[in-house]
Amino acid sequence: PLAPAAAEAPPATTEVAAADDDDDPQTSAAAFSAAVQKKSRARADEQQRRRQAQQQSKRNAAPKSDVPWGDRALACVPYVLPMSDVLPFGKYIFSEFPDLATILVLPYAPFIAILNAIPFSGLICFIILSTSSRNPELPRFVRFSMQQAVILDIALIFPQLLGSIFGATKLNLPEAIVEPASTTVFFAVVIAVIYANVANARGEVPNAIPVVSEAADRSIGPF
Repeated sequence: PLAPAAAEAPPATTEVAAADDDDDPQTSAAAFSAAVQKKSRARADEQQRRRQAQQQSKRNAAPKSDVPWGDRALACVPYVLPMSDVLPFGKYIFSEFPDLATILVLPYAPFIAILNAIPFSGLICFIILSTSSRNPELPRFVRFSMQQAVILDIALIFPQLLGSIFGATKLNLPEAIVEPASTTVFFAVVIAVIYANVANARGEVPNAIPVVSEAADRSIGPF
């Protein structure tokens, strides 16, 4: 009966040996070293992410413009031409929301009054802007706005032409079509002009107007 008990003794010795292996100083040192390396890598990764975030923030920051203030002011002047020509399309806005119309048009009112007081002033300004926008002696910043103002004014020819055709043929379109169409043309040009002038005042080229800006950029060339 004592023989089976003696046979079971070796496994107990094996468990003690395993426990001794777990307490081996070399194993503990390796585990500690691995933990330290892992923490160091995590710290290095965090520092790298912070540096990348700072670099991205610097890239996204708007650079300070070096465009002279005189050029900024001069680049805003050409947009008086499309502003004066788009006023007839705002008649519905003027009648329904006079205060809003005053806010939108008031900054341009003195220049528009001068244009209206001079015969053929619109045509004269159109020719001057078209010619000057190709003058390489002028800053490209100013020439871009000149050409963009010309293209905005050209864009108004098509709705004006349609209005003249319907007026000549005595075809009266429903107000449900005329009013929203006229108001859309008015706001499209006014918003484009306001955006361009704000960008010019900040010393930035106003080249984000769809189609129009691309056409202006091609017209004046790279220089």
